[in-house]
Amino acid sequence: MMDTTTAKGFQLLERLALSETPRGVSELSREMELTKSNVQRILATLGALGYVEQEPQTSRYFATLKMWEFGNRVRQRGPIVRACSSMVKMLRSETQETTVLCLLDGLDVIYVDKLESENPIRLSCPIGARLPAHATANGRVIVAFGDSTTIDEIVERYETSVPDGRMDLRKRLQQISVRGYETSEGDYRSGINSIAAPVYGATGSVVASLGVTGPQERLPVGRLDALAVELMDAASRASNALGYAGTG
Repeated sequence: MMDTTTAKGFQLLERLALSETPRGVSELSREMELTKSNVQRILATLGALGYVEQEPQTSRYFATLKMWEFGNRVRQRGPIVRACSSMVKMLRSETQETTVLCLLDGLDVIYVDKLESENPIRLSCPIGARLPAHATANGRVIVAFGDSTTIDEIVERYETSVPDGRMDLRKRLQQISVRGYETSEGDYRSGINSIAAPVYGATGSVVASLGVTGPQERLPVGRLDALAVELMDAASRASNALGYAGTG
């Protein structure tokens, strides 16, 4: 049975964390359909624990960095991040481009590790960023090896959000599963190209993706394809570190 008081506390904290600006008691009360006194009690508790602070000028509340501190520690200790960290470093060193590690969460892909290129022009996508899985090479390469239900949901989302889409997503996912990697040529952001390969877990399912991304002038189509073997080899080694005994 869910403890409603605890649930309300987390829901309120999530609202503050996702808000672009500090929030007042009255608006939080309306949005959450709680009394002002209830919201104030929850905020007082969260404040005492260091999760929220109050602006002295406006009396509005905002989430502190405490969640980020704990979240980052959890992320670094995660088995997938630990197993893949050496491959992220190796790929950045060898390609001189930004290298990322992504996980699928629902219908989105989340960036859980990243090393940026040292070149002056580079893609800046922070750790923790969440993007629609269908819009990125890293997302599509995980979905392509997933179950049919996830594929159906991703395709439906794509067709709903991009009714005049440039690609047949279902067909593209099938092609990825045969080819073993995916590329993106300005799909999400114009002028930015990427390539991604799947990382397998011990049970044989794809649990993450390794990717290399950078400006189109440094990662043209020809170079993306040339990186495929190197990237898939790195992903294979990361998979082995996670206990995967197959060949991918």
